[in-house]
Amino acid sequence: MKQRVTQMRPLMSDLNFSIEVGPIVDGDLVVVRWAATGHYGGGVPGAAAPGGTAVLFHGTDLLRVADHLIVEYWLNADSLSLMTQLQVGAG
Repeated sequence: MKQRVTQMRPLMSDLNFSIEVGPIVDGDLVVVRWAATGHYGGGVPGAAAPGGTAVLFHGTDLLRVADHLIVEYWLNADSLSLMTQLQVGAG
C-alpha cells in the first residue's frame, strides 16, 4: 500500500485520502472504500490535462492480516475515472 501511495505522490503532491466506508473486518480480512483528491502535477504519458487540474477518484482496498501484519493486499481503483479527468488519449 505504501508503494502505491509513493507512486502517486509525484503525480499529485497534495494527494489526500478519506475513508468513505469501513474499515470492515471479517476474520483476517479488512476492507476500506476511499476517495482520493488532489491536483495533477504532470507526468502521466498521454495526459492532456494541465498541471493543477483537480481530480477525484475512488477505490477499495482489501487486506489480509496475519500476526498483526498485512500479508496480502488487493486494490481496486477507478483508474478509468482518473485517466478521463487527466484527459489521457483525448486527442
